Amino acid sequence: NFDKAVHNSNGIYTMLLGDDDILSPNFIEIICPLLELDRYACIYFNFFVSDENLQNPGLYSKVYENVTKEYSPFEFMTNMDFDITFMSSLVFKRECWDDGYKYVRDEYFGYEWLSAICWGVAKQNKPCLSYFFPLCIQRNPPRAWKKMEPIYKYLGQGLLYKDLDSIQ
Repeated sequence: NFDKAVHNSNGIYTMLLGDDDILSPNFIEIICPLLELDRYACIYFNFFVSDENLQNPGLYSKVYENVTKEYSPFEFMTNMDFDITFMSSLVFKRECWDDGYKYVRDEYFGYEWLSAICWGVAKQNKPCLSYFFPLCIQRNPPRAWKKMEPIYKYLGQGLLYKDLDSIQ
């Protein structure tokens, strides 16, 4: 489904927005100037986490030195680690997806979409940007996939990063 959505897009950049996530009202005015630079393979932005009723929101990543930080592709994956597994917080070059999707493996257990982005970012070898001001709200209702989260985190993402080490 994600691959079909990305391939049916026609922009230079794209993103996968979860059906229960909400972008901030100033998302476009902040992201567009960063995209117009045409410098970054991927941009991560911070987010609030709340329940399905938008009660008790909390900032996801509370520790950062500046509003933005630029990374090489491997620094980005290493330093942002689990942060980048929230798909609605990533804007990426569509060509990264195209370059990376051929390396996707079933063994990435739920992170096939993330592996397409990460492999593409690694192959593109262009800088990535972390924007630590929150631009999204992740509504976090009880989900069936939550039972699989340890497999996604520790097996899927672990294997992806192990595979990526081979080209670092």
